[in-house]
Amino acid sequence: SLIVPRDWRNQGYGDYSGFAWHRINLQFDISNPELRPQLGRLGIRIGKVRSAYQIFAGGQLIGSVGGLPPNQEIVYDRKANYPIPYTAIDENGRVVIAMRIWREELVCECAEGGLFEGEFLVGTINDLQRSTGFKELSALVLGMLYLMFGAYHLYLYWRNRGMRQFFWFGWLTISIGIYVIAVSQWKHYIDLPFLLLKKVEYVVLYITPILGASMIWCMLHFKPPLWARLYQWVFVVLTALIILIPNHTVNYLTLDLWQLLAVPMMVGLIVQLMWFALDGNKEARTTLVGMAIFVATALNDIMVAQGVFDHARVVPYGFAALIVAMAVSLANHFTALYTNLEAEVGDRTRELSEANERLFEASRIDVLTGLLNRRGFAERAEEEILRARRTRRGFVLVMADIDKFKAVNDEYGHACGDEVLKDVARQLERQMRDIDVLASWGGEEFVLLLP
Repeated sequence: SLIVPRDWRNQGYGDYSGFAWHRINLQFDISNPELRPQLGRLGIRIGKVRSAYQIFAGGQLIGSVGGLPPNQEIVYDRKANYPIPYTAIDENGRVVIAMRIWREELVCECAEGGLFEGEFLVGTINDLQRSTGFKELSALVLGMLYLMFGAYHLYLYWRNRGMRQFFWFGWLTISIGIYVIAVSQWKHYIDLPFLLLKKVEYVVLYITPILGASMIWCMLHFKPPLWARLYQWVFVVLTALIILIPNHTVNYLTLDLWQLLAVPMMVGLIVQLMWFALDGNKEARTTLVGMAIFVATALNDIMVAQGVFDHARVVPYGFAALIVAMAVSLANHFTALYTNLEAEVGDRTRELSEANERLFEASRIDVLTGLLNRRGFAERAEEEILRARRTRRGFVLVMADIDKFKAVNDEYGHACGDEVLKDVARQLERQMRDIDVLASWGGEEFVLLLP
């Protein structure tokens, strides 16, 4: 007896390869008239099986995944629903479901064998197909949302190359979107070799720590030390091995090492986020929540892959939590930048307005005497002319100059002449009323407007 789903490694067959048969007897009460119509729509759902299989019902071949030797073809993660023919049920209501399973010899201890993951259910074929379609549709929708979200942030980066957070976040989200679709059943609808599809899945999985760490460091404005960069390059090397070595074996051999390296990196990033969060970094606090959820789901999937327990893989939802948290952090970060920029622009605008006012006043004032110059006087005179027309009350205009001013300059110098101009201006100002206007007309000449 074997427990299904559970791989052979945890049931005493870790070193076994080649062929094996699984059988189970199903007994139905065919005397029940309500059951007979359902038996005509009977079906079975098969989860993931390594490395290929054929399935029989009552001795009849009802389906297969991959290819058995001598024409072997590895396809080990395709789920399928098969109808069970009514003729496969004998007169006693019994049907034998049998699976002929082949496990590749090179897999050995590196990967699971047998019916290792997923749902193995019997029911009406319509119900099985409907529930499968609903689950897979959610994966497709989630993956497509990730791809569009990532493309949008890359577009934002293209518009403004200074926002490097958007660059890393865009590629991280795109890689997650590809991974979510790659681990779903939708990839089997793509007319590509299974090996190539698995290579894509492993590549986007292996580069995720690189992109995630770069994104977090960029968001925190943290310059990582050399050893952290070298740690990232280990993932680059693993990714290169997946790409360059054209077989499944490198996938099996590197996955455990990747998991061993990814866990410390995720824990280290969480510790770093906690440090920055305690230091008052709001973006770190938000990202920390998403990162914690993601790590929990990743650890769940790693233990499922290692056969520690049987549970649904939930890392796509952990990715969703991480992406949402990072998106909120980015939004908060750039909202704060925008708010600070608005305040700074407001301050600069006020300073500019004050400077303009000072320049405007300076353009109307004579620098030497401090009186209005010709321009300033002309403006005041226009106002007084309009007032005089309105009230029909006139005003007096006085033109004045300093006698023999040239002699002062010639005998005592221009500096002394400037002091004379300033002193005369002060003397005139003391004799003026509040409503009078005094201006320097040029040189030693003055003009007075007296309402």
